[in-house]
Amino acid sequence: MSDRTPGASIGVLHEDKVIYKHNYGYRDVEAQIAPDDRTIFHIASLSKSFTAAGIGILVEEAKMSWNTPIREILPDFKHRLSGQTWGTFLRDRILTPLGLDRTISEHSSRTENVAQAYMALSDGSPVHLPRPSVEDGVLMEGAVGLQSSVRDLLTYAQNLIEAANDQKSRQTTSTEGSPLKQLPTILQGHINLSQTASELERSYTLGWIHTMLPGPLGTVGLNPMYVDVMPLVGKGLTEPEMIIHHQGSLVDFLSSIHLIPSTRAAVVVLRNSMSINNAADWLGQLILEAIIDNPDQNDYVKLAKDSVEASNHLWVRMAEKLEESLIPDTPMRELSSYEGSYYNIVKDWQMEIWLEERELYMCHQDDRSQSYQLKHYNYDTFSWLLTRNETVRRGLFPVTLTEYYLLAFGQGQDGQIDHVIWKHDPSVPKGETFKRLSGSAPQKGLPLMASAGTQNVLGAKG
Repeated sequence: MSDRTPGASIGVLHEDKVIYKHNYGYRDVEAQIAPDDRTIFHIASLSKSFTAAGIGILVEEAKMSWNTPIREILPDFKHRLSGQTWGTFLRDRILTPLGLDRTISEHSSRTENVAQAYMALSDGSPVHLPRPSVEDGVLMEGAVGLQSSVRDLLTYAQNLIEAANDQKSRQTTSTEGSPLKQLPTILQGHINLSQTASELERSYTLGWIHTMLPGPLGTVGLNPMYVDVMPLVGKGLTEPEMIIHHQGSLVDFLSSIHLIPSTRAAVVVLRNSMSINNAADWLGQLILEAIIDNPDQNDYVKLAKDSVEASNHLWVRMAEKLEESLIPDTPMRELSSYEGSYYNIVKDWQMEIWLEERELYMCHQDDRSQSYQLKHYNYDTFSWLLTRNETVRRGLFPVTLTEYYLLAFGQGQDGQIDHVIWKHDPSVPKGETFKRLSGSAPQKGLPLMASAGTQNVLGAKG
């Protein structure tokens, strides 16, 4: 292992006992400090299950129901339900009762043994970046706002499995001595993820994914973008096995957790680097197959190598696709006609477009320190495609969808440019429209990101 390798912390629970903990690489590459089981990592989307558990407490206390329309709760969610912030509520009602003293929802320079943040260039070498600034009081807090350690997540998994098995067997919604409530509903499949009628159960619960083995894991993470089809896990098993799992990805951090309720087992993997593939997911699946003693295990070394190659090729392919679709010599307006401030419909996100030395530039949220040059693509559409290495050095999430890097300007009834369409979310194929406004400022409310040095506002994901 190179002396420039960021860290990975791994923990395994089996039959209610911690049987394996190991740490690789460095939590701080420059200082050559290794992680341990108490090292704090951002856990990204693993935060969702804690948020679901918090809502479970509110339901149990009849402060809301699972069917309460969100419009009846917002915008005064804090006042009407708990009187506390999200982070304070989780700390008081879940983290402290479970003894999770290495799980936090805020940034503090006083916190010790914290993993530094890195992203991998196309050759695998790490770039040190600011730690993500998502925390309590920030818009994405409930989805990706927690930081934790392997030790704490194993404790959390242990308590969750015990309480879930108890509530299922007794057909109740609470367990004596446990802060975890409403687990039958939280762990019940709510959104079917199965691709075919013959496929065994695969569904999204509340902050978790159910997969009955044999079946594919990691299907909502990054790795499905880098392989033709996710491998079938547990294909050598003689009996089906239910796995409860999730992955997390945030700029600079990757995480995975897999629970096996029948054997009271869990696998936790935390990484302080966004690698070229989702290494935390592959590691978690590899260890899981060893725990279930599957005689027909997948070749995860080959999957890791192949997905790295495919991931790097996607960046090359995006440039090729843009070139193939280019309509040469199409007319465009005077560059100054595209200038202005463009806002989404709720006015909480802004794109600024301006002309500087006869070139067009874009930034988000008034942050001109993170600007992107717009290059004419065709007609009123401009491209801002980056290479992977440019993306990494800017601290951006490595999006490999070609349309993400195109801005399509449109005109109003007067023939003047009055909006731009950005396809930044694949679940909204038509893209989001940002209207050009004058004299309007974004609405005040939860900040999208807290201050974190040169953190890029496009950096965070789930």
